[in-house]
Amino acid sequence: MISEHFIMSRWDALRTDTGTGRAQSSSSYTRRRRRLAGNTEIQTIRQHHGNFHRIGRVGDRGESSVPSSGRVTDNSELRSQHYHKSSQTANENVSKSKDVINDALDQFKNSVSSLVKSHPNKESSRDIVGNLRSTLNIIIKMLLPENIDPDSILDSCIQNQLSSSSIHTSLSPDLVSEIIYVILRGIKAIGNKSRPLQKECKDIIVNMSNLSSVCLGIFASRQQPYRKTERPRYFTDLRLCECVTILLDIIRTDVDSCTNDTTTQQMEVIGFNASLFVCLAKIMAVSTINWGNNKSTQKWRSPLNPWGPEKTATFIVKQSVLPFVKSVGDSTVSTALKLTYCQAAMECVCVLLNDHQVDLFPEIKGGKLVRRNHPLSKHAAAILAPLVVDVLPDGKEKHSRNPLRSEVIAAISVSWNWSCQVAFDDGFSNETTNGQIVTSCRSMTAVVNALYALKKGKYKCTEQNGCSPPSQELHASEISKQIHMILQIERSSPFRSYFLELLTSLSLMYPSALARHWHLFLEDTSPRHLRGDNLAVRKGSFLVSFVERGICDSNNGKYDDECWINMPHALGAISALISSMPLTLWISSEGRTSYRLSAGNFPSRVRQALMNTMSAILKVMSSLRTIVETEPILSRGFGSNAYFEHTMIQCSILAGQFCTILPFAGDNDVLIEPASKIVSLAADIYTLGLKMIGIDTVSFAASSQLIGKASSIFGHVILESLGSGVTDTGKAVAVSPPARQWLCDVSSYDFIGVALSKKTYRSPNQSKAGVDILAHVARSAPWVITREPFNLATFRDTCSHLCGNVNDAKTRILGLKLVESFLLGRKASQSLCIFQIDFPVVPEYFCPLLQSALKDEIPAVRISAISSFGALLQTDWRSMLLTPHESTFEPDMVDWTCINSILQATSDGSNSGIRSAACKAIGNIYSECIDTPDIENSSSTQKKTIPFCDAFAIHFANNVCNKMEMAIADANASVRSMAIFAMGNVASAMRGRSENSEIYIPTIKKFFDPVNACLDDRDEKVVGNAIRTIGHIAYFVYSPMYLSSVLGENAGIPNVFSLLLSKLSSKVELALCDAIGESSRDFSWKQRNSAKKHAWGACMSIGTLLSFSNMTKLIQYSVIETTLNQLFRCIQLHNIVHEKISASSAASLLKLPCSLWLHCSSNCGAIGRGLATCFGFINQRADKSSILSEIKSLTKVMLSAANSEDFCIMFLNQDDIPFDIEQMYQWLVSNDMDVYIFDKISLALEHKRVRSVLDVSVAQMFLTRTRHEHKSPCKSAESLPRKYSNGDESDDDGDEL
Repeated sequence: MISEHFIMSRWDALRTDTGTGRAQSSSSYTRRRRRLAGNTEIQTIRQHHGNFHRIGRVGDRGESSVPSSGRVTDNSELRSQHYHKSSQTANENVSKSKDVINDALDQFKNSVSSLVKSHPNKESSRDIVGNLRSTLNIIIKMLLPENIDPDSILDSCIQNQLSSSSIHTSLSPDLVSEIIYVILRGIKAIGNKSRPLQKECKDIIVNMSNLSSVCLGIFASRQQPYRKTERPRYFTDLRLCECVTILLDIIRTDVDSCTNDTTTQQMEVIGFNASLFVCLAKIMAVSTINWGNNKSTQKWRSPLNPWGPEKTATFIVKQSVLPFVKSVGDSTVSTALKLTYCQAAMECVCVLLNDHQVDLFPEIKGGKLVRRNHPLSKHAAAILAPLVVDVLPDGKEKHSRNPLRSEVIAAISVSWNWSCQVAFDDGFSNETTNGQIVTSCRSMTAVVNALYALKKGKYKCTEQNGCSPPSQELHASEISKQIHMILQIERSSPFRSYFLELLTSLSLMYPSALARHWHLFLEDTSPRHLRGDNLAVRKGSFLVSFVERGICDSNNGKYDDECWINMPHALGAISALISSMPLTLWISSEGRTSYRLSAGNFPSRVRQALMNTMSAILKVMSSLRTIVETEPILSRGFGSNAYFEHTMIQCSILAGQFCTILPFAGDNDVLIEPASKIVSLAADIYTLGLKMIGIDTVSFAASSQLIGKASSIFGHVILESLGSGVTDTGKAVAVSPPARQWLCDVSSYDFIGVALSKKTYRSPNQSKAGVDILAHVARSAPWVITREPFNLATFRDTCSHLCGNVNDAKTRILGLKLVESFLLGRKASQSLCIFQIDFPVVPEYFCPLLQSALKDEIPAVRISAISSFGALLQTDWRSMLLTPHESTFEPDMVDWTCINSILQATSDGSNSGIRSAACKAIGNIYSECIDTPDIENSSSTQKKTIPFCDAFAIHFANNVCNKMEMAIADANASVRSMAIFAMGNVASAMRGRSENSEIYIPTIKKFFDPVNACLDDRDEKVVGNAIRTIGHIAYFVYSPMYLSSVLGENAGIPNVFSLLLSKLSSKVELALCDAIGESSRDFSWKQRNSAKKHAWGACMSIGTLLSFSNMTKLIQYSVIETTLNQLFRCIQLHNIVHEKISASSAASLLKLPCSLWLHCSSNCGAIGRGLATCFGFINQRADKSSILSEIKSLTKVMLSAANSEDFCIMFLNQDDIPFDIEQMYQWLVSNDMDVYIFDKISLALEHKRVRSVLDVSVAQMFLTRTRHEHKSPCKSAESLPRKYSNGDESDDDGDEL
């Protein structure tokens, strides 16, 4: 039996007077209740238009107090002339009903006590059971309508009808809760006495349980008003847990004891327990109500709070629900009856798995989508977590497989299969089974959502921890087929939303499985000659047909029709399905025969399905536009408005997907036109909303009416199609082809005009939403603003209007955000010939705004202005720094006012954000002004000039170094990070200058030790910038130009160099070990992401350090070999690690000087392992990788430097670094490698250890090729790589590849 230490009251306490120990008579107990109630505030019932409304506050027991005289007690509020004689009569009748119920409860308690005492006397027990039935009938008659027979509460249909009805609103929550509690305590008293008594009273226990279910159903149907009332005295958390315990004790006892019963007895037990589960499910639902006296602001709470998730999962799921479902499954009854029995048990699981505190309804605020991922409730984690963690006595954790997970999934799957069979047999013609089918669907959806939340969270289910793969736990493919068949049933229309939600959840959790059945839901299956707009003559795409029928209902004004209600769910399912489809692979693989199926060309079928879906979305958006334009405020009730908003949100999400995730290259360019129309229509709705909100006659608030929501929602489509314009690293992001085509078309002119208008930014809410849209346009497509002088002038006026608002700092920040977005977009697009204005106009228009903002009192405004200065181009600084009468950039002739203001902000002691922004801006400014242009990659019409002389560069660098010396030691991590970033930019720019002209800046060199120390900083961003910067500063420390004069004086330099290489190698190793699961640390997602970035930067810095051949000669070979091996491992694990890590390691290896490879060839085995790595990569990634050409070039370099010992190491490492020797041979022959390479390979094949691991045919193959090469005419020395032809190792720095 379940422990009852938490039970607060006893059965005897309910039927005896406090302190007397004497049983009360019914009359004395009633008189005592009336005396207590007389001291409370009177509750009256007023009859108005045929409805009863409760007024006043509930007293001790919540009922009206009636004095002994029978007259209602008077007070000032109740003497109102509005009370008529009829209301007084109704009040007296309600009071009499409550008195009858109280008397019946007293009689019920006495009868139960007598029954327990008289057992096993059958004659007296039979009489007492009869009295109990009579008592229950009295209570039922007082609770139920007159036309309901008391015996009919056994019918589940009538129970549901009663639970959802509004009858007995006059009964106080305290009285109803007392009825429930007293009856359940009676069940416990009978059940605890003996099992024979429980068997004899099974019918009466069922009646008692059903009566409790009806009362609980009244609470379930009136949850909304109860959230504002006090918690009933009998519904405390502990008493609800007590009620659950009562039911669980009987359920578990019956399940355990019925194994040896006959089939008939087992079926009686199953039916009996099924009725108890109905009551249990409703108690759990009531426990989630957040009553008004709870301080929490959330609508819902977790079920059965005092127990906790682990205890609840054990008692309810493991010990009760699962054995009961198994016993039902083993029975011989029909499938429909099995489903009926298990409905309430599945409802219990559904309550536990759903997180009632979180609303999954997505929102769009300010044009940005706020997705609510499926939450993971604590109970779901306890039930479905793949692992169970136990703490051993020594404090260590033991992880074991959670058996409850598989058992619950299996039980839910069994219930789902039963419901599908019943749905196929009955065709949703039985009202009773329809609710049971929906319950099974909701339970399956709750399980899939919980599994998805576990998949996205920290509870990973992998084969390494003993769990089955998620695809093997649920047969998602089969479930999707069953959903497709159910949705085809015509009578399933009222319930289709539940199955569409399940389809959406399955698409998110099992994308691969659902993608295989895309044709069931998205492909038009009607004959070609019937395809068209007539829905009556064609079948069409399955989900799209739901959308089109909803459009028809919308056009006909049928907003309460089922098709209109199902439309947002259909749009959500389409969105999830399209997200699960690998479209880039499918419709870009025209030549692959594996995708040519029997029904025709596979990519063409997918494209046609996408075009049909986009056509439907265009119809939906057109219909929504018409409604928004003609009916600004809906007056059809809350439900219609909610579904209308839900439809708009789902439509905008799907429209944004079509503009971003579809491939538009090649034959897929046919998708650009409909996608462009989607963007254009979304912009029309957005523009229409702004225009209507701007009309002075519109007096309602934009945030609370349809127009404002529609404008905000469809602004999301514009943001999605435009993208961010530029990444955080400054790399340009191309605008999507549909958005580009729309922006180039005249249909976008109205949108641009409205977006630039000052009227759009009259209120704070409108300003923020409008600035977000315009900022994305300015950042992604700045040429839209500059293509006409009027647009640029209007944009300047809008920015000035916002920046000039002296009363609102937030508005000034929005104006600076517009300026910064335009400058960043222009900087990212400077290599394209898209600007039709002179660059000097930018400082003229915008720099005065920024300079004024630098003096603002609000720190956030100054931060925005400083960041905007960092986005200016070199041409802007040329016009800003030169004084009116000067034309040279000598330090004394330059106006340093603006730069000095930013430098001064790096030491601002009032705000760390200002210091951080100033350091970052200074770094960007220095790179823009001083960095050497990339002539090869620059456009011929937009090449960067070098107007700033070396003297200016040195003076500027010294000023920056002086300020960064203090900033790099700042207590704030963000300031340190940006100071290191700025020094990295200075060192990188000056290195480019020094390679062309000898420039010596000792101030840069002194930053080496502080930056080196920051490699061990606690902040991940500081470490990342230190890794990048150390490679740039190392040039001024270790390059021969700066080191040759002091190397002999400082013998510790090689040790520091070796230690630095080891530090950087450890950063790479950490990311690699985490990728393959061998890390000793448990990383969070943020730490794992930082480790990847550190490895990427470390590979680049290692390449820089190893290029200093004057230093590599002075350090140990083991350090070099270990470092090179880490770089090779990045290439070996290219399928696991981030592609940037593999690319940076390949680039670093390729730029190493030839002397290093020759040095390694004679002293370590790095080349052998490197060759094995490269040949393995070439074998696996032929024509697939972006770094394949670099790997091939690196292979040729190492082949030229390798000797026979290196080839021996290559062959001996074949087990650790596998590669195909025959493919290697073919690659050598096809690339016409020189004969001396074959000589070295043949020599290695003659080694004893190599011959023991390789087949004889391999050696014969290379020996034959070697002889063939020697018989051919000798290749000239020019065929050898020039750097190896003469063996000259001088001038190593000029030998970079």
